[in-house]
This record gives sequence, structure tokens and C-alpha cells, in this order.
Amino acid sequence: MKTTIQTSDNSIKKILIIGLSRSFHETILNIISDSIECEVVILPYSDDFIEKITEYKPNLIILTTHRYFHLTNAIKSYPQTSKLPIFILSTSASIEEFEKYEANDYLSKPIDVFKFVNKIENLIK
Repeated sequence: MKTTIQTSDNSIKKILIIGLSRSFHETILNIISDSIECEVVILPYSDDFIEKITEYKPNLIILTTHRYFHLTNAIKSYPQTSKLPIFILSTSASIEEFEKYEANDYLSKPIDVFKFVNKIENLIK
């Protein structure tokens, strides 16, 4: 059963996935789509990522590769994106990295689907 999570103006929540692995992103997209009614967009990394984030206006950003964890600090430093929750999903994520990169939550791969969905729901409510 899907959970529908809407904003205060009754629009559907938006999740943005940033990383490298297209096949892994498709898996994440399918897990989210099967569990939560929301819009999910996969964004390959680019130099204008802040512009793309502000255009899309997501309710949550999921970073799926260690290579881009530094983006959390950049995202949190811009006034228009500073309050966006960021979720780190990686084989190398640790509590120390989670704190260092100012993410709102994290989960190590391989993912526990129930935990993942629960954490996502809590971050976008």
C-alpha cells in the first residue's frame, strides 16, 4: 500500500536523487514508487546542480555516491536550499560522515527496504 504525502498546498512531494549509478537509481526509484506516492527525479551530477535543485524545488534530496557527499555543505550554504533535507545512501556512509556532511539522515548499502522507506517518509512529512 502506498503512502500519499502531500505539502500544505496539497501538491505531491518531490524527491531528487543525485549520484552516478543509473541502475541503482532505478532500483531506488522503484522502491520509492512502490511505497510512497510522490514525484521522483534522477539528476546526474552537473556543475549547475544548485540551479537545477532550485528549479525543481524538491522536498528531499538523496545522494547515492560518496563522491558527491560534499554537495550537502554546498546545498546547505545557499539560502534557497539551506532547509532542504538531505539523505545519504552509500556503502561507505558512517555516523561520522553523516555528521561531517550535515545530512539529515543516512543509510548504508545494502539497504533495508523497510528502514529506507520509513526514513524517507519521516524526512518528507
